[in-house]
Amino acid sequence: MNHSTCKYSRSGVLVAVLALFTSAHLGEIAEAAQGAIESSKKPPNVRALSGTFKRTFVKMHSSTRRTVIDFSMIDKRVSFRCTEFDAESRRTLGYRSQDRVLSYWPTCIRLLRDGTLVVAGRSARGATIIEQWHLSNGGVKVVTDPKTGEKDYAVTPPSVRKVETLYDEARTPMDMVCEMIEIRTLEDDAVGMRMLIQFYSTSDVFTLEVGGRELTKTISSPTSQLPLGVFVVNKVFPAQLSSFIDIDQVGYTYVFWTPEYYPWFAIVDSNRDGILDSAHQLVTEADLVALGLLNRENFISGNW
Repeated sequence: MNHSTCKYSRSGVLVAVLALFTSAHLGEIAEAAQGAIESSKKPPNVRALSGTFKRTFVKMHSSTRRTVIDFSMIDKRVSFRCTEFDAESRRTLGYRSQDRVLSYWPTCIRLLRDGTLVVAGRSARGATIIEQWHLSNGGVKVVTDPKTGEKDYAVTPPSVRKVETLYDEARTPMDMVCEMIEIRTLEDDAVGMRMLIQFYSTSDVFTLEVGGRELTKTISSPTSQLPLGVFVVNKVFPAQLSSFIDIDQVGYTYVFWTPEYYPWFAIVDSNRDGILDSAHQLVTEADLVALGLLNRENFISGNW
């Protein structure tokens, strides 16, 4: 009887210990899950976007109406600030701002020559998202007061009429886009749209084939495993800016740069056919001179 009681007590202790262990383990799991949820609510920790330095673009609708486009990573929004102004005095006649709230944190935007806007960001599940927005032109309606003759300018900013997802994947090491620039050709109608995409995580640059929605590595720091056709530069850092310049005797030149520090790097398409021919590390002013980047008289188009 006593032996049975002792056995029962040991079993009870074992059950109690297991219960405590399971409870503690479940608590850890719940705590980890809650941490993951809280983490997913936080924006990416990107120094270049946390300060005041931020890229904006200007879309001209006419000689008297323009829209400034920018974004806020923290607030998950892209803003369209449209202004109607007097052509001679440049005085503002009408103004309206409109925001588009996103489901992800935007980290980079780029206005393309066809008037579409490419928006890149990171979702709560850790995926890199790249979208192409097709915009309306917006408009302005002028209403004249019959008594005073004063005119009221009701401005409508551009709206997003169509969104195409160009990329939506969580792939290592392609994590968070920091810069994008459109690849140009002399005959743009004959070539599908492509873009150069740089990531914060590795600083590598990829080519995005918009039709195929595939990323191909284009620029990288030296590593032991690189596909054929990848341009190698000694040091690649995340850029704050990318610029296109058509330089006489050089060709189409794509510069990835940051005002505060070197090294920069440039990619050159010497015969302007959309095929990238060479990559150049830019460490000193002499490197800029050698590539023609300091002689603006030789710039056919573009600037930086």
